[in-house]
Amino acid sequence: MKKYLYLIFVSILLAACGSNEGVNTNENVEPDNGDAYQESEEVDVTMDWLADRVEGMSYDQYNSEIRAWEEQGEAEILETVPLEDGNKGQIIQVKDGFVAVAHDQQSVVDVIPSISAEDAKDQLES
Repeated sequence: MKKYLYLIFVSILLAACGSNEGVNTNENVEPDNGDAYQESEEVDVTMDWLADRVEGMSYDQYNSEIRAWEEQGEAEILETVPLEDGNKGQIIQVKDGFVAVAHDQQSVVDVIPSISAEDAKDQLES
């Protein structure tokens, strides 16, 4: 009886250690090089980089990316400003200054790099 149990145990062990056929090991998977921001991507968020990146972007994409940059400590929304034309503006602090971003809840309509938060706010409101 012990011989049969031992034989069954060894058979199960060998079956479990069999080939890796059909197992996805991700060795041949190509990286995603899409335009969407990836959280693992380390970016030096500066005024010019942010202005180039978000200009003309859809509001949903802008909102998700700015939130990701905030979580990583790369950017901070200091203030949201209601504008006369019904749009909204956000004053964003980045590594080397401030960026004023105006949006209409559908897309980014204006991006203004600035040296100070007050200057950015004044440019948005004018």
